[in-house]
Amino acid sequence: FENQFGGGATNKDEHKNRRAELWWGLRTWLEEEGALDPDVETEEEILATGYKPAARVLTLVEKDAIKARLGRSPDRADAYALAVAGHVGKVRRLGQMAVLFW
Repeated sequence: FENQFGGGATNKDEHKNRRAELWWGLRTWLEEEGALDPDVETEEEILATGYKPAARVLTLVEKDAIKARLGRSPDRADAYALAVAGHVGKVRRLGQMAVLFW
């Protein structure tokens, strides 16, 4: 399945584009027991990327605005969003450890 951030969302009633959909998937995955050990730059990128509250569908703040705020592109955070795409809901707890099942 090809992922193009600027491409159309698979669920156009909920997400403006594929990037918003992928980032929502990352958020959902983290909320459902996924875990990251991000470095400082990745953490800054994740925290700098927000949603537009007045949008009819879930819309991320434009990448250019994030670049202006950070002084760089949020490429690391985008990579995390791509890495968990398709794996939301596939985390199971085994004892004290959460495992992502592919």
